[in-house]
Amino acid sequence: MKRKPRVAILVESATTYGRAIIAGIARHQRSHSPWSTYMDERELGAAPPTWLLKRQWDGIICRATNPALAKAIAKQAIPTVDLNDLYDDLGLPHIQSDMSTIGCAAAQHLYERGFRNFAFCGFVNEKWSSERLEGFESQLHDYHCTCEVYQSAWRGATAPEWDADQERIAEWLLRLPKPLGVAACNDVRGQHVLNACMDAGVFVPEQVAVVGVDNNELLCNFCNPPLSSVVPDAESVGYEAASWLDALMGGRRRQPGNWLLHWEWSRAIRPTR
Repeated sequence: MKRKPRVAILVESATTYGRAIIAGIARHQRSHSPWSTYMDERELGAAPPTWLLKRQWDGIICRATNPALAKAIAKQAIPTVDLNDLYDDLGLPHIQSDMSTIGCAAAQHLYERGFRNFAFCGFVNEKWSSERLEGFESQLHDYHCTCEVYQSAWRGATAPEWDADQERIAEWLLRLPKPLGVAACNDVRGQHVLNACMDAGVFVPEQVAVVGVDNNELLCNFCNPPLSSVVPDAESVGYEAASWLDALMGGRRRQPGNWLLHWEWSRAIRPTR
């Protein structure tokens, strides 16, 4: 019997985006030759296991890729597809959602609903958030509109305490002209904005409408009112990553490069007014 390829899948299962990627990998596996896989439950930003590169792998799909890991993988010549959204040019085949187009979609959604005052609430030092902001601002430029921006750190030593950040968001929102359409860089940030609106006595969606990203149904439905959300096609990211890795493990050479997969709106989206 031919040995199944041994593949390590390092994708977080703690986020909606990560779970959709895993679903895409699974969909590919159901219709192709299966792998023998290592995968465990992971949180966003979790480091790869220390023993990872001490084992023999035929391939790796990795969201936790950083410059040091990419260099070590390249040194061992392990076929790898990189799914990280924090670093550019790691020298590995790379696939991610088109973050700029996601930002454009949020701007289109709010503009089509009649808003002409806009704002973006994001996270600093997060490449994916910055790219979504760039897309949001680019689309608004086409509409001859501008936006106000609030950002703070999400992770690490510089991240503000939650209540202090909520107070700053509320103060920021109160200063801005109404009615206001706000794009949040993800659903977590969208919940922050809606909570700050409640604390500040700002009516949603009459004075401020908010759209997030990822369609985290649990978090969106937890919000009051429920949060609208752009859906990155993360399942296709996973499917294409698996397809690409199959090709690499089969000896079909592909140059390192960057594939951007576009967003889609969920049919189950809760629209803002």
